[in-house]
Amino acid sequence: MRIFLFIVLSVCVCISLSAQLTIVSGKATDEDGELFSANVVVYTLDGEIVTGATTDFDGNYSIILESGVYNFLISYIGYPAKKVENVELDRLGLQNLDFHYSNEEMNTPLDMEEICICDDFEYFANPLFDLENTTSGAIYNSDQVRRFR
Repeated sequence: MRIFLFIVLSVCVCISLSAQLTIVSGKATDEDGELFSANVVVYTLDGEIVTGATTDFDGNYSIILESGVYNFLISYIGYPAKKVENVELDRLGLQNLDFHYSNEEMNTPLDMEEICICDDFEYFANPLFDLENTTSGAIYNSDQVRRFR
């Protein structure tokens, strides 16, 4: 019985050691201070999204990840996206990864599609909803309810 218990306990310890987690935290700032509500997205090296976080009022974020190698992307409204590639996370550790935008980076023009500001009514000929209809609901009889199944 002791040998069986020892084997089970050994297997559990090995499994728990193989999936160690690392806490990645940092701060997003620019020349004026902290960036509130910046998005930090974590990608695998293949480009798949793993997880993400949003910075708090002080520009801080925190993400829990398994050990491995990841790419990080930060985006903030009006700023160009910033990428940090091949960040290796060690087991059982804390990793600090800060993002800072300099004045030079903030003045980089953004690549944007065209923006149309128009007063053409034909553009809005097919609205998503009827502005005149303020009700939302319907009355169904028992035959109609039976057909829903």
